[in-house]
Amino acid sequence: MKNRVDNIDSVELNVTELCNRKCWFCPRSDPKVYRNQDKHMSIETFQHVSDALLKSNYKGRIHISGFSEPIYCKYLFEGLEILTKNFNVNMITNGDRLTVDILKKLDTFNLNRIKIDLYDGEHQLEKINKLLKDSNYSNYVFINKVYEKENDKLGFYNRAGTSKFESNLGKNIDRSCFVPFYKVMIDWTGNYLLCMSDWHRQSDISKSGYNVKNLTLEEYLNSDLFNQFRKSMKESKRKNLTPCKSCDIDGQLAGNLW
Repeated sequence: MKNRVDNIDSVELNVTELCNRKCWFCPRSDPKVYRNQDKHMSIETFQHVSDALLKSNYKGRIHISGFSEPIYCKYLFEGLEILTKNFNVNMITNGDRLTVDILKKLDTFNLNRIKIDLYDGEHQLEKINKLLKDSNYSNYVFINKVYEKENDKLGFYNRAGTSKFESNLGKNIDRSCFVPFYKVMIDWTGNYLLCMSDWHRQSDISKSGYNVKNLTLEEYLNSDLFNQFRKSMKESKRKNLTPCKSCDIDGQLAGNLW
């Protein structure tokens, strides 16, 4: 029987609860819905993440993005020092806090890719290109010109009802979602979250306190609550699941239902 860890191709980390932007499609656009908090993944938790994945022989990618702007994380560099020793690490940033010094520091780590999302206009691209040139950054950078794309082609969705934005597909409680079966989410606390849409930590898994300090990735994927979720998604789709029943993500663009 295939090891469940082999089904997971990415682990996403939410390393801080701070962001400098209030994008129209994001729950942070309304501080009453989701507010900034000065909270960060600790060095100890970064190490626990690494240990939990190594003990499970995890071979997939780590994405540092989450619900925030990762460059605000107080211990980002220490975390990258830990994670890049053993894993393929990608990071997503809005680029606003990038400087020559930060890029030079990031270049000392074996980062697989930095994705820079630009929302405002061409002037941002000129600034980023200059920073990359002045810093002699040598690792791979993907610049995503979000400002050039039409809203209906961005692939945004309502993040389990937390965001005002709605997807083209709309909500459908009879549509399965495969996301938790190929992508694992870990919060700044080290807690396993159901997925990247559970911003308010409403699911049984997100509320459980399952943590990388106590559970390896393999143990989490074989836990009682994850098995309950798997069974519910298989039998009744999103119908009786919180917050899945409020989410309009496609959920079937990758992966499969175990």
